[in-house]
Amino acid sequence: MQSESLFRLLQEMIQDHCVRQHHNSTSSEDNKFYETMEQCLLVAQCVRQLDPSSTTSQEQPPLLGLSAKHVLDLMPPEKIAPS
Repeated sequence: MQSESLFRLLQEMIQDHCVRQHHNSTSSEDNKFYETMEQCLLVAQCVRQLDPSSTTSQEQPPLLGLSAKHVLDLMPPEKIAPS
């Protein structure tokens, strides 16, 4: 339940950013942050759909032949901020 609440909160933050982006200019750093967060949320959501073992005890056949590992490879690269 907590993870679902956090997921929804992060989605709302992304939506708020999109609205602000259309009404005024936002910094490129903010845009990159929210773009990366959105991509991470999409990957997490896909992984959850592909690997139901964390939420159920049932095995499901792979969707489109994809595994959770295939989707996790799509995560944005980690970037270390300059000092």
